[in-house]
Amino acid sequence: MTAIIFAFVGHDREGYYINNGRSSRWHNAPKKLITVLNSMSASQIKQLFGGTGGRFFIEGQAQNSNRTSDLDSHSGFELQKIRWHAFGAGQSEWLSLLTPSGHVFNKIPDSLKEKIEKIGAGYIWTVSIGVDDAWAMTLGATHLEWENVPPNLHEKLKSGRVIRNIVLSPWDWEHWWIEYGNGDTDFSLPQNWTDDINSIRHK
Repeated sequence: MTAIIFAFVGHDREGYYINNGRSSRWHNAPKKLITVLNSMSASQIKQLFGGTGGRFFIEGQAQNSNRTSDLDSHSGFELQKIRWHAFGAGQSEWLSLLTPSGHVFNKIPDSLKEKIEKIGAGYIWTVSIGVDDAWAMTLGATHLEWENVPPNLHEKLKSGRVIRNIVLSPWDWEHWWIEYGNGDTDFSLPQNWTDDINSIRHK
């Protein structure tokens, strides 16, 4: 579980959601997501994943409290079995990691599909899909895999630091968020988001 929840959210325009477990903020969130967020406290949300076209998936803290904008693509299995989710840049591009070790997906990059088949979905802790077939994943405390990420993120990932989570933007290749094992965070995001994000990061 991450110390700070961060997700790229939005419809046509890129936005964000951030939550430190006590309070949260969002920008350019789609209306359906805002409605759900207004019905839940920050502490009730365990994880949130966003994508283009207003898509989102929320893992709730309570039993049977997972919520999604996109029920049709998940009709083949129970929402409560999802332990991690990723939306890609394409409207029909998504990946769900399931409890205890399964996965389902649609139109993900071939290199990511091959990597999952090679290592097994049960060993993946977190995964994120960006634009231009970019993806990144964490496998345990010290093992990372990634493909086609921007150079400044590539340098962070190969630094040797323990990284708990990586979030790639499905709107902009140069936008990303990472959380280190000690809870510190780093990011490449629009400058006008910084004040609001820091108000949650450091609260």
